[in-house]
Amino acid sequence: MLNIHNFENKFPDLDFKKFADIFQKPTQSYNFFCFEAILKLSLSKNCFSFNEVVDEMILNAWPLVAKFHLRLGPLINGKSKDLLEIIIGELASQIPDSSLLSRDEIIQLIRTSGKEISKLKKALMTYVPYRLLSPFLIEAGITEKIWNNNRCYG
Repeated sequence: MLNIHNFENKFPDLDFKKFADIFQKPTQSYNFFCFEAILKLSLSKNCFSFNEVVDEMILNAWPLVAKFHLRLGPLINGKSKDLLEIIIGELASQIPDSSLLSRDEIIQLIRTSGKEISKLKKALMTYVPYRLLSPFLIEAGITEKIWNNNRCYG
């Protein structure tokens, strides 16, 4: 179970006040899912990629979209423009009764998905984790573009 005290104990020097700006005036749900994904991954691993962060975001949002049919962002011209919602919709459409899939089955579905899902995931990796982490990059000494999904950050 995710416990913020475990996170604080593991990273005692982390400036939690910087998180205040991250969640002010959100227009989409990306930051919330990305933050949750990073928290979960950081409690079980010392190093993980943006690809793993996006996979965890998909896992965390799966029940909301596939089971409860909730919207994660606004509709524009009657269509969702939320990439996370689009990815889940595309993946869920491949499996009958996708709302009953286990975590492992969803991971397998993500990993065996085609180029279209990979393109959508790349778009998420390019913008979402980077923007969420941007207040901490200078402090961490990271100056290059960090959205290469094969590099491990930890």
